[in-house]
Amino acid sequence: MPPISRLFLPTAPVAGCVAAGVFRDTRGAMLGAGDRMNHFPATPLVTLTRVLHGDLHLVPRGGDWRAASKEPVQPVQFAMGPQGTPVSSWAQGDIKAITVAFYPDAWKDLGADPSHVRLPPDIVHL
Repeated sequence: MPPISRLFLPTAPVAGCVAAGVFRDTRGAMLGAGDRMNHFPATPLVTLTRVLHGDLHLVPRGGDWRAASKEPVQPVQFAMGPQGTPVSSWAQGDIKAITVAFYPDAWKDLGADPSHVRLPPDIVHL
């Protein structure tokens, strides 16, 4: 079974708050360690990732999956602020996750802290 990667564009009612969503599902796919990388471009957006199955490790800048394997597992739900360089993550095994990109003003209006460490209260309960 091949991995699934999908880009979701927002509907009109939320297009002023959400830029896009990216879904990734590698369950059952026969992938080597190097093929379990997930890549995101540099962005002025705030991203929220929800891991539905498996574990994600952030890849250190300039690193590869081997370096990522030594990094701690990310929480099942985490946010990242705007990034000036591309960001990659790696999953040791099967992964099912979705990342949603919010415009910074919308993220702030949801009640998030500027450091992006604490999630907005309404999102924590999703």
